[in-house]
Amino acid sequence: DEGLTALMYASFGGGSSEHAAVVSLLLKDERTLLDDCNRDGGTALILACCCNYAEIARLLLVEGGADHTITDMDDETAMDAARRFKAPCCVKLFEVSQR
Repeated sequence: DEGLTALMYASFGGGSSEHAAVVSLLLKDERTLLDDCNRDGGTALILACCCNYAEIARLLLVEGGADHTITDMDDETAMDAARRFKAPCCVKLFEVSQR
């Protein structure tokens, strides 16, 4: 068991508008655990950033209020992961949000 939640699957399963719609729907459900971590310490936000799914990352940050300071087992935040996996759209999202 990798400890993946429905939100995690939707966040890294694809960058399509359908996946974004599922993420948005899950964020409206009070039972959704936004900042849960999988067995590697990754959150839905970290997983989305690893795949450069900027729209999903934006939904998690803006609509969901995801905690972008959580670190995974490699001691990386979502922004660190975006940089390591060369995900420019996600890096830009963090740079803009920190202004």
